[in-house]
Amino acid sequence: MFDAVRNNRRIVQIFLAVITLPFAFFGVESYLRDGPGDADVIAKIAGQKITAAELANKIHEAAGDKPDPAVMNTPAFRDQVLNSMLDERAMALTASDAGLAVPASLIQDAYLHEPAFQENGKFSAKKAEYVLQVNNLTKNSYEQRVSDMLSQRLLMVPLAQAASVSKATLARWVALSEEQRTVAEWKVDAASFRPSVKISNNAVQDYYDENASKFETPERAKVEYVVLNADDLASKVKVSDADARKWYDEHPKDYMQPEERRASHILIGVPEGAKPEQKAAAKKKAEELLAKVKASPGSFAQVAKANSTDNSAAQGGDLGFFPRGAMVPEFEAAAFALKPHEISSVVESKFGYHIIQLTDMHGGKPKSFEEARTDIVSALQKQGGTKMLAESTDQFNDLVFQQPLTFKPVADKLGLTIQRSDWIEKGVAPAGGVLSNPRAQAAIFSADSLKERHNSESLDLGNGTQLSLRVVEYQPKKLRPIAEVRAQIEQLLTTQQAEKLAKAEGEARLAKLKAGTPVAASWGAAHVVQRHEMPSDEARKAVFQDIKKFPAYVGTMTPGAYTIYRIDQVKKPSIALDDPRIGLFNQQFAQVYGAVDFHSVLSGLRARQKVEIFKERLAKSDAPAAE
Repeated sequence: MFDAVRNNRRIVQIFLAVITLPFAFFGVESYLRDGPGDADVIAKIAGQKITAAELANKIHEAAGDKPDPAVMNTPAFRDQVLNSMLDERAMALTASDAGLAVPASLIQDAYLHEPAFQENGKFSAKKAEYVLQVNNLTKNSYEQRVSDMLSQRLLMVPLAQAASVSKATLARWVALSEEQRTVAEWKVDAASFRPSVKISNNAVQDYYDENASKFETPERAKVEYVVLNADDLASKVKVSDADARKWYDEHPKDYMQPEERRASHILIGVPEGAKPEQKAAAKKKAEELLAKVKASPGSFAQVAKANSTDNSAAQGGDLGFFPRGAMVPEFEAAAFALKPHEISSVVESKFGYHIIQLTDMHGGKPKSFEEARTDIVSALQKQGGTKMLAESTDQFNDLVFQQPLTFKPVADKLGLTIQRSDWIEKGVAPAGGVLSNPRAQAAIFSADSLKERHNSESLDLGNGTQLSLRVVEYQPKKLRPIAEVRAQIEQLLTTQQAEKLAKAEGEARLAKLKAGTPVAASWGAAHVVQRHEMPSDEARKAVFQDIKKFPAYVGTMTPGAYTIYRIDQVKKPSIALDDPRIGLFNQQFAQVYGAVDFHSVLSGLRARQKVEIFKERLAKSDAPAAE
């Protein structure tokens, strides 16, 4: 399995993209671990609990930065997210039971490419240390998280490789995709029937009664809140030149710029478990290529492009800049021993035989105090902010509890600003800011907040942030009176009735055309279409059905009209088995079939585990859902 990962850079990149850890939610995770007992548990798998708060967190995460309430606040979306969580747990349990181990090189790649650890697009050891510290993590615990997540996803590799489709089948699909039909259109516009539509008061009342939930105003609240934040506190910390200089002198290694090297290589790959004669042949070829590039160093990129067996061949063997620890030991030792533009001898590693050319290098020298001063001041301010947060958190907790109807004492004591929100709808997180956090959402609409209007407990949001909020205005869900929505309902019913009339008229005209009866038709210009160009699935099915005689007539409802299509000609291409388009379709089908196989396997994994979903608790949970 890991051979596929080692030898396929694209798979590795996809895995690393998938496992980027959401640091913004680490504080939420710590809360969830310390959360309530089984009363809040809405599902279990193999005895592992999933709480309503966890589900709410995942729903907000899945909804993205700009959630659509019409989608997010539905049982269907909630159930989809819950099933995804159960799938993740099933994979984790299976990976653990199988003893699936992740190569250290992949974990190291994840560490070096984690966006939260980068400054100006490059890995920063100091930033990584700070981010981990703020999130109560060590490098080891971070790497364990990566290992857990990556081991689950590595279960997919065999499925992705196993999917295959015959060339004959692919050729038929290419032919269907490329098929062309010459059509003309005649639209029976629904808008022309609107003046004749009359909507009765009874019809409006009936629609209002049957669809009352569509006319409810959402439950919403306004809150006051105060935030205690390590970054805000850090901005108040004053750092003298003397303190900055002392720190620089006491931590010289922190300001040593890590040496990075840029190299190109030619790899003559050798599969794992290769026979001695295979290795000997590969080594011989590498030595021949070495002699060639030694004689003409300027041809290195050209030789790499023509002979290297890994993905870097397309870039002339260029591997970009890399620090120590990023490459296998044999490669690293050779690369870091070279002088600029020097070419190594043949280097053997577990991947095969390398010829390495050093093309550039930087780092390896300490920054001057002036170069490091900004970083030092920032680091000392962050340290001071973290210290002030630790010292102030207890005061913050006590003051919001002791004075439950006001934030003035805590604001005055700790120099905080009392802030006020606009209306916040239940289940719809405000874009950005602390109130978008799932813990804040749960606190706003808790029974205690709405009934007592007291300051909430201090909420730990992670990333060095404490929040307390208090509901100052509240509006429960309320049915809007029919007078407010009558015009809206009348317009909707008029549109529906006009479309029914357009459909009836269109079907009558279509029947006459099929029977050969002359009809005064307003056809548009004939044009060529393919399947993917049709405006809807219904139109695609109508136009691309089997046609025996021309012209043929078909019809279907399209947005705002009943459209009749006249089909004048069908052009079906003949696709050879060596057509290059078959390769593209093969990739697409492999992904689709691989996904189907994977979901089938997931169903099997879940079947082996004991899954319980407590539907009554789920329906009553704070997870966003339609009520």
